[in-house]
Amino acid sequence: MGTKINQFRVNSKDYTEIVVEDDGFIVTLCDLGASIRDIVFNGKHMVASPKSFEEFITNGSYYGRTIGRTAGRIANGRFTLNKQTYQLKLNADNMHNMHGGLDGLAFKRWDYSVDEEVDRIKVRFTYYMPPMDDGFPGGLSVKVTYTIYNNKIRIDYTGTTTEDTLLNLSNHTYFNISGNLEHGVCDQVLTINANKYGKPDFTKIIENIIPITPGNPFDFTKPRKIGAKINDPKVYQITNGYDHCYVLNERGLSNRAALLVDKEANTKMSVFTTYPALVIYTCNYTDELVSVGTDKKIMPRDAICFEAQYVPNGINMSKIDKNEMGILRKKDSYLETIIYQFERIN
Repeated sequence: MGTKINQFRVNSKDYTEIVVEDDGFIVTLCDLGASIRDIVFNGKHMVASPKSFEEFITNGSYYGRTIGRTAGRIANGRFTLNKQTYQLKLNADNMHNMHGGLDGLAFKRWDYSVDEEVDRIKVRFTYYMPPMDDGFPGGLSVKVTYTIYNNKIRIDYTGTTTEDTLLNLSNHTYFNISGNLEHGVCDQVLTINANKYGKPDFTKIIENIIPITPGNPFDFTKPRKIGAKINDPKVYQITNGYDHCYVLNERGLSNRAALLVDKEANTKMSVFTTYPALVIYTCNYTDELVSVGTDKKIMPRDAICFEAQYVPNGINMSKIDKNEMGILRKKDSYLETIIYQFERIN
């Protein structure tokens, strides 16, 4: 096991890349947005991510970044907490706040430290966000810890606040486990441990949580190719592909939330999480940047994101469990986990 630190300068600012290698499993992290920049498993790149470091820094597509304070969209950029209403900046079609806004954690340079243990390496990113710096109440102290071991990436999110606030952190890595962007994700087989999903309105805000009818375009309770029904009007007409929130049947690291399989590439990836929901996004819109490990531009449906989180816009939904809303109280501590596990099929 080992770690290599690389320094880059982009637009007169310094950035750091941390490369962690564990017996051929290589994970490259970055201090901008506490991000995953690249993953190499079995000699192949498992992600779609800008090849140019400068484009990785300057792009607007959240490649690999920690998104927050709140992942997903908040309707009209507005929420009420403790009888006080807050108005956030609108960065999604000039209608909603998305992923915490353009002043969110995805666009901050985080402090970092590296801890090399006998059988694993931990990279810890920390950031303090002053009250109202991004429109949210409370001074937020947050830490994102990546633990790399045994072909796994474990992400632990912790945080505290000086006032009641919203916190819903996730990761926005674009996965393609074929290791070849000539093959998009539509032929990869997906299973999701969820019998309910969030039905979006025409602006991509969840209207309500509804049961998944067996066999309908949103049903991944049994293994099915991602592209089998991706062009169904119920999927395509609003989101141009999958961009939907699945409410998991069970939460906890002993339960697999999702399984992605590419038999041709002899690779599978499992997702485990303590969060109650998983947003699936099939790279429906791109900036067509050339990806790592190839000379091919990243195009729609070349990758898929697994954004484990609380239910987006839960604060504005009446029929939802309070534990799914993403409210962090002053007296509490935030602690949630996502694990991405890579395996050879044979």
